[in-house]
Amino acid sequence: MSDAGPKNLFSKLPRELFYDIVTLATSPIGKYELELDPDLHVRADGGKMSLSKAFLAGSDQSIIISTRLAILLTCKEWYAASLHILWSHLLFASSAKKDTVIAVYNAVRSKALVASSVRRLTVLATTAKDYEANESLWKEYADVIRLLPNMEILVCPHRLTINLTIPSKRLQVVHLLGSLTLGMAYTTDLFEDGWNNVRVLTLCANRVIAGRGPEEMIEFPNLTHLRLDISTIQNILHTSTRWEIPNIQVLALKSSNFEDWLPFMRRHGSKLRRMEICNPNHVDIPHVARWGTVQFTRLVSLFTTPGTVALDDLDAPNLSSFGIFYIPGARSDGLESCVGHVDDALERYPKLRAVHLLGKDSEPLIGGTELALNQHVRRWMNRGVMLEE
Repeated sequence: MSDAGPKNLFSKLPRELFYDIVTLATSPIGKYELELDPDLHVRADGGKMSLSKAFLAGSDQSIIISTRLAILLTCKEWYAASLHILWSHLLFASSAKKDTVIAVYNAVRSKALVASSVRRLTVLATTAKDYEANESLWKEYADVIRLLPNMEILVCPHRLTINLTIPSKRLQVVHLLGSLTLGMAYTTDLFEDGWNNVRVLTLCANRVIAGRGPEEMIEFPNLTHLRLDISTIQNILHTSTRWEIPNIQVLALKSSNFEDWLPFMRRHGSKLRRMEICNPNHVDIPHVARWGTVQFTRLVSLFTTPGTVALDDLDAPNLSSFGIFYIPGARSDGLESCVGHVDDALERYPKLRAVHLLGKDSEPLIGGTELALNQHVRRWMNRGVMLEE
């Protein structure tokens, strides 16, 4: 390639696009964007109920189709050398246009190397407005997914996966998102060979994963991290009685009617290392989890909201970390209630050495609230317990 060619091409590009080209073609993949570590996807340690760095990675939609095209037109060799980076994460915002999705489809259909380079696909739609914006494109999104043999991470609206079979045998992380305004339950069976490779699963809103028969158990042989946000009785009973997860380690559960989760806890409670139990945001009077017949022998970390878990009925002899979510203004005795729960935990669990007090969006308490906690923090420290972020 002559020196004049690239120089003339670069001179015609907008400065911002030129910077994008240089950055994307020469930089490594963004931190967390293709991260497969389950702990970075479902965090029962104060994370925003799994909205972790790995979950949100790439939300700025930095690698868009026009940038890829600009790199290709500027220098084919440059494009080929960075192909695995440029196509590693397909991210569609709620504002994505049909022409853009079709252009991506044509690219992955016509070039096997492009299709095989895609490791993550993200379709951002978490509100009712986003759903309306994306619904007309669901067929096109599904057509793209069917062409991705090496996809490892899928983040998309749950309704997109209805009647969709995913060809990738490498899929390890699945985040299926829903709008809380949707009061419907959907069924799906995403994989011809079941859920053999999936290690992380997030289900939001109301969703059912169907089995092969009306009473057949649904097995997740390699699933270790599970986040569920469901509160309808039908779905709670379905999940509680029919899911078998032999290797589960981390559970983040936002739900209600906790007594109906007892069959699930009896099968899986002894395997859990970390657990987060919260009530849905719309619940005024907390539902209380009482699972006294379950032994949580491996549980070392528990996060919850005030009044959600009956500590006097939770058998967790190895618990060493306890976190409580405090939302200022949610209730008049909120701070005192949090402190009381910590004191109760300290009395019940002799191995407890770390306490987490978290406010809005799971951020550590700061400002005036932190000052009000000082006397309690000193008292806890005198017992060998540290307040941690």
